Amino acid sequence: MKRGKLTSKLIQQAMANFERGRTLGDGGGLMLKITSAGSASWVYRYTVRGIEKRMGLGTYPATSLTVAREKAAGAASQRARGLDPLRERREAQRRGITFEEAAREYWHAHCQSLARPSNWIAAMEGHVFPKIGKRQVVDLLPEDLISVFRPIWHRELTRKLVQSVGKVILYVATDDARVDTELAPFSTGHSSMTMEA
Repeated sequence: MKRGKLTSKLIQQAMANFERGRTLGDGGGLMLKITSAGSASWVYRYTVRGIEKRMGLGTYPATSLTVAREKAAGAASQRARGLDPLRERREAQRRGITFEEAAREYWHAHCQSLARPSNWIAAMEGHVFPKIGKRQVVDLLPEDLISVFRPIWHRELTRKLVQSVGKVILYVATDDARVDTELAPFSTGHSSMTMEA
């Protein structure tokens, strides 16, 4: 497929003659989707096992044609090595995430429909964040979780907290294969973790 079809002049002409949803192809999977007379978004289109995926590469003109081509070339290189660029991006974004950051993200995304969503985050703030909130999820060990739960082990709150912590760990593991999902046995209703460990 021929690459480098676009020029800055062609882009400016297309934006001046704005047509909602118009897409300009540069070749090699790189496209520019015009969203208004003054802005547009770069997209890299590719397929994984027959499924089309689209990865945003930035807005135009903030991301120039040259930079967009460099980003698309990087994604194409990942594809050539058998990698999924979107998955690689998500994993990279997750690599430094702390437990507190992940828990707050999970709370916003999945807990707002609870009867009292503020109770969920308050329990985390009171019992979990002080112990492991600043730890990166990928670095958590069983003893870290034991340090959280041992002081409150015989309270009803603990059962809910261990389930919540497990859900946060699995939430991050979805995008970062390095996270130890064995740390989240509580989400399946059983635990191999003992407070004597």
